[in-house]
Amino acid sequence: MTVEVDWTRLTGPDIRAVAARGNALAVLPVGSLEQHGPHLPVITDTRTAWEISIRAARLAAPAMPVLVLPGMWTGMSEHHLPFGGTISLSFAEFRGVLAGVARSLRAIGFGRLLIVNGHGGNVDPLAVAVYAPAIQIDAGLLLLVSGLAAVLLPHSALAHARSDIAAVRKFYILGTLASALLLTICAIAVWLMSAPLFRFWLHDSLPATRAILPLVLIHTVVGGSSAVGRSVLLAVGKVKPFTIAVLVAGATNVLCSFVFVRYFGLGLRGIVMGTIVAVVARCAIWTPWFVLRTLRAAA
Repeated sequence: MTVEVDWTRLTGPDIRAVAARGNALAVLPVGSLEQHGPHLPVITDTRTAWEISIRAARLAAPAMPVLVLPGMWTGMSEHHLPFGGTISLSFAEFRGVLAGVARSLRAIGFGRLLIVNGHGGNVDPLAVAVYAPAIQIDAGLLLLVSGLAAVLLPHSALAHARSDIAAVRKFYILGTLASALLLTICAIAVWLMSAPLFRFWLHDSLPATRAILPLVLIHTVVGGSSAVGRSVLLAVGKVKPFTIAVLVAGATNVLCSFVFVRYFGLGLRGIVMGTIVAVVARCAIWTPWFVLRTLRAAA
């Protein structure tokens, strides 16, 4: 007997029974509603993703509990709006719909969600959805050292005003070491607890996010450790060199990320690696060199 895998053909109790079988998989086909020229209907992407999903689920159903949701018929298609027949979501709306679906599935009892994407315009938003939790962790960890850097800024400025270069050097070295140590400890703790942390926070262990999290934490530690150096440079009046370094690092980040993605096929990992290259160059190499050089010249 064929096992029914089409979500829309089942009742609520039927669906709960599938979810209750343990580690049940829900499949969400994601497509678009957009023009496909004069020869194809606007539902092409959604219908294709759904058909592939339903056929694959029928093959897998005898061995595992699986259901295929109705195709998500709208995605990121703003580049098709001028051609008619297109309905598009913004990134925030698209991500919000996916988050709502995942939250609902978790409430029903499904342990896994597989998104089958049928539209090229959705690739970047899906990648961003993987990247976003890691970046939020990055921002949270940086708050740990931003306070220290903010406190040392006026102290460094006052010490520089009275020509106490030894005190400024002390603020820089000890502040940087303290920042690096604090961030390293917290980054290791976050990495070790990432699976339960994501399950508590987002109701999913997010294996794709955890795969890139170590790389993100590297540039968090390196970049955050330079916050005190930034404060010292601003305190001694080196705003222009610091601004130029930030702009050059930004351009380097974009260029390296493009090369890693375009020519090495590294995808999201390539974007993070591009950031690491830029952060290491500016924060771990240029900043210590320029700060200590500036203080030596002032002494």
